[in-house]
Amino acid sequence: MITLLRRMRKSLIESGSARRYLLYAIGEIGLVVIGILIALQINNWNQERQEKQELDTYLENIKNNLRSDLVSLAEIKSFRDSSMLNSKKYLLLAKKEDITPEEFTRAYKSRYGVFIDRYFRPRTSGFEALKSSGYIRKLNGSLLEEQLNEYYYILELINDVETSLAYNTETMENFTFDKNVRQRMIQIAEAIDSGETLSLSTREEIHKLINHPNMTGAHLRNSVGASLPEYYRQAEELAKSIIVEIDDTIDKY
Repeated sequence: MITLLRRMRKSLIESGSARRYLLYAIGEIGLVVIGILIALQINNWNQERQEKQELDTYLENIKNNLRSDLVSLAEIKSFRDSSMLNSKKYLLLAKKEDITPEEFTRAYKSRYGVFIDRYFRPRTSGFEALKSSGYIRKLNGSLLEEQLNEYYYILELINDVETSLAYNTETMENFTFDKNVRQRMIQIAEAIDSGETLSLSTREEIHKLINHPNMTGAHLRNSVGASLPEYYRQAEELAKSIIVEIDDTIDKY
């Protein structure tokens, strides 16, 4: 192509026709401009394709995080439901006049005890990486952006409520140790396990220990769930919706 143009230019120069040479020069400039525009378009297309691939990678990482979150949410929901139910049973037990050693042992040794620490720990690395990259701007005004913001806002609420619940529960637990309540409960539980027959005074003491204000207070607070079940449910629904929206977003662009 270049060789052909050179021959044409040489031929026009030798012919001495200024008008024809001018038209040729304009045409050659036009071809150069078109070539530049095509090159720019190709470069833009390559850049957009690269950015699309990078955005897709960030979204895939978020989706993987959400899948892990759904597993953790199912586990913490199950635990929290069982823990709330256990606390309700504990409060009913505390109202009884006579608490048997077996009832005391079940209440004290429950695997869903009020002082057992279990919290939701979400995976946020994908979303944090997306924000740091600046690619989140490509989601501006989209449903996906709205859902992501709502989901991670719910996670903040969950963290706030769990932190508050943990603080109050830990404070009450510390009081039970300060008042020698937990230590005495451990001693009685060990005596029951060893087959020791409890005296009448010890059985009366069991009633007092079960009804200690910090014990019943912790179970009362735990029994209502402090809005956590609803927040877990909202987070679960949003996570599922976001996964679907991410797939649609990746396929769309």
